Amino acid sequence: MKYVFIFLLILSKTCIAQPNYSLVATSDILSSVRMIVFENEFGTSFIVNRNEQQYLITAKHIFKSVKSGTEIKFKLLTQNKLQEFSFPVSFHSDTNVDIAVIKLPPFFLKNNTVELKNDGESFNVGQDCYFIGYPLGIGTLMENEYLGIYKRAVFSGILKPGLLLFDAHNNVGFSGAPVLTSQGSYKEQFVLGVVSGYQSEKQTVNVVNPNKKKQKEPTSYSYNVNSGIMRVWGIKYANDIIDQIR
Repeated sequence: MKYVFIFLLILSKTCIAQPNYSLVATSDILSSVRMIVFENEFGTSFIVNRNEQQYLITAKHIFKSVKSGTEIKFKLLTQNKLQEFSFPVSFHSDTNVDIAVIKLPPFFLKNNTVELKNDGESFNVGQDCYFIGYPLGIGTLMENEYLGIYKRAVFSGILKPGLLLFDAHNNVGFSGAPVLTSQGSYKEQFVLGVVSGYQSEKQTVNVVNPNKKKQKEPTSYSYNVNSGIMRVWGIKYANDIIDQIR
């Protein structure tokens, strides 16, 4: 299967800016986020440090039919190219958790300062957040490097323990993306969780009845649409997996 990746061009002098400057994506965070491809699936992943060891975190559902601990071949967007790597991938003991972790060799990403140390529970309903990824294979060209797309989100609630809900419209390709927030400064950002998908909303297919003045009538057919509610697994579960494999 061939992948067609589309990238938006941003001039080198353009910067990401919002009224809340504590949610500016730093260069370290942007460079840690990578497109990941496994067989016919693609999504987003991100590299973090924990206890002087680097890990790649993404969504479990990208690796369909793969057992935890299996060494897999996958591709990461590295230096503007999809480069192939081979490492074991690990999942949570709770099979419902949609997070995968890959232990990387030392210094896999040089000068990476994204630390995974927060349990993801220090935040409030209504808190502003953001996530970065490659929706539909789209990236951003900044200073000659293809980086992920930045989108804002608001923490809305908890669907069930560990599964968080955000007011945000995400698309195919965002799976595995990090959701981040700050503690008041862009220098104090941390990862809240990992994008899993969106809550779907069922829409009924209607047809026009010409005998009733073009009145629309529902049919037995329906389809699912993006509700604008994003599902995210708390970063605690990524920490649990790391504890199992380190």
